[in-house]
Amino acid sequence: MADNFLERQRRDYEERKQQWQRSTKKAASVSEILRKAREKFNND
Repeated sequence: MADNFLERQRRDYEERKQQWQRSTKKAASVSEILRKAREKFNND
């Protein structure tokens, strides 16, 4: 019983960590795009 609980906790943690990494990667790419667009706009 306790082992199953710990296993479930660990799996939930792993899934949450992967989701967080995906979302931060997405956010980073969005900010990167905005920064490049701003640089392009300022160069004109």
